This record gives sequence, structure tokens and C-alpha cells, in this order.
Amino acid sequence: MSKIDNIDEMLHQQKHLTAKRMLVTESIDDQLDEIDNELQNLVNDICRPYFPDADDFFYDAGGWDCESEKNPLPCCVYDEVNDPCFDDCLFCHQPWERK
Repeated sequence: MSKIDNIDEMLHQQKHLTAKRMLVTESIDDQLDEIDNELQNLVNDICRPYFPDADDFFYDAGGWDCESEKNPLPCCVYDEVNDPCFDDCLFCHQPWERK
């Protein structure tokens, strides 16, 4: 096999492996999106009863531990519609000082 044939074969393998990597990455991204959606629905289901008068709330669980005993979840929860910067946990009203 000549060096040119060898390079051609290696380029073909590289393209093939790159295509496989893209498919795997897309599959993992799809799975993560599905898990995120399921988590979002669970957070909404758990938190909505605590705010019965609120319309258009879109709750999102943050990465901070919540200090409020009223919160049914262990992490802070934010109203993504009215607080897109996550400045005010609906239960403990943080992380304004944690920034």
C-alpha cells in the first residue's frame, strides 16, 4: 500500500469515526433533553400547589441547596418566567448574596 493510499484510508476512517461520534453525541443530547423535560415536569408538579394563585410559572430547580423548610425539594426553585436570572428562590429567596 502506498503512502497516498494509506493516507486516503486513514482519512476515510477518520470521516467514518467522526460521523459515528456525531450520532452518539446527538443520541446523548436527546436523552439529556428528555431527562431535563421529565425533571422540569416533576418540579412543576411538586411546586405548583405551593403557589396556587400563580399563572404562567415555569419552575426550574437550581444547583443550590435550599435553606427553607417549606421547600419540598432539597434545592432552590426559581420562577423562570418572572425571574430568568434566578435571583430569588421561591422558598428561601436566595441566591442574591451567593453570586
